[in-house]
Amino acid sequence: MQLHRTMDELQRLGLAHARFDDTHNLDLAGVDIVHIFNLTRLHDTYLHARNAWKQGVPYVLTPIWHSFRDLSAFYRSSGGLAGAVVRTRGIAGYLALKEVMYALASGGPPPPRVVLSWMSMARWVARNAAAVLPNSSAEQRAMEQDLSVVTRRTHVVPNAAEIAHVDRQGPRQRMVICAGRIEPLKNQIAILDAFLSAPAMSGHQLVFVGPPNPGHRSYLRRFEGRLDGNRTKWLGAQPREKLLDLFSRADIAVLASFFETTGLAALEALATGASVVVTDRGYTRDYFGGHATYCDPYDIASIRQAMTSASSTRHRPPQEFFRHHSWETAAHQTRAAYDVVLGEAEGQ
Repeated sequence: MQLHRTMDELQRLGLAHARFDDTHNLDLAGVDIVHIFNLTRLHDTYLHARNAWKQGVPYVLTPIWHSFRDLSAFYRSSGGLAGAVVRTRGIAGYLALKEVMYALASGGPPPPRVVLSWMSMARWVARNAAAVLPNSSAEQRAMEQDLSVVTRRTHVVPNAAEIAHVDRQGPRQRMVICAGRIEPLKNQIAILDAFLSAPAMSGHQLVFVGPPNPGHRSYLRRFEGRLDGNRTKWLGAQPREKLLDLFSRADIAVLASFFETTGLAALEALATGASVVVTDRGYTRDYFGGHATYCDPYDIASIRQAMTSASSTRHRPPQEFFRHHSWETAAHQTRAAYDVVLGEAEGQ
């Protein structure tokens, strides 16, 4: 979503030839700049970066970086194969294994270089980017610390919400909404436990929205077995307009994931006027500041207390907050980064 919404807004700013192409060996004749997203999915990202570098075309990187600290804590606590790999090979070893799993799932051969040298490849991509465009300063610090690398140039470009719905301040229902894929990372079962044990939530309904993660069927079965279909229910995947409508009617939105970069669902819920509970892991404080109630995703009591506090607190960020987190602003800041990079290239 971030890639395509950024591209749409860049085209509105006059970059009519901005286009998406995931071909690894693309001929870049006539291309001024390449913008690459997601450093964690390293195999594809590395091939795109090397292709641009070999052809002398500068590239910028939006890393979408999850800190090694948060990743390690989550996978160590989750057990199974992931936990075993992280405990024995570290988080980089697990991320390399995921690259192999992605390749096998798509029918291709495992990328051997990623398996053998994930860290050195990630460092190369970050170090050789003409500019890095993290979504927050905290993300940039985490990436540089995790990779032990200093990047050439940084332009923070905050992620964005669909702010066309900012003014939807209709009557609120006693409803808590949780949007996201049904999977251990999003922590829905702990949210459910916290909700059911919170006296302040006794008059509320808890509604989950989002598709199941097919890789976590056991978690899905446990989750579904806890729902009563009335006070606690799951609507599955919903069209975007339906989700925004639910946000605009909900009293509280909860995102208690084990890590987040932005917490985009919570940002959009805040834009519709809901009180927001967000995880304190990842970079959420850079986004929400004092406009959210924070919780420890590993502690059900913390999630419960955050819901209770949010039920009596209404955060009303100023309009400037939403202008800062609009796709139009993100596109302007991205364009500014391009201009700096291209100006430097012309001066060489």
